[in-house]
Amino acid sequence: MPALLEEFCGSIFWNASLLDTPQPDLPPCFEQTVLVWIPLGFLWLLAPWQLLPLCKPRTKKSSLTKIYLTKQVPRATAPQPGGNEVRGGECP
Repeated sequence: MPALLEEFCGSIFWNASLLDTPQPDLPPCFEQTVLVWIPLGFLWLLAPWQLLPLCKPRTKKSSLTKIYLTKQVPRATAPQPGGNEVRGGECP
């Protein structure tokens, strides 16, 4: 398998001695294949579960329920303290 990936990338796929250095660095072939393909594999594996709710028809619920309106009317009519004042000087 590594030989196939080395042929695909055109460079070395894995070298264990690279991790023995004080500042280890992964080979570009490893970074551009394995570190990209593994997250994409999870994406393709889990995508059906994420897309399934989008395809199901939903019943439209009204966001204007009685309790919502009961809470919002007093908030909308309550005076806002300091809403019209400009602090610290004149308006430009």
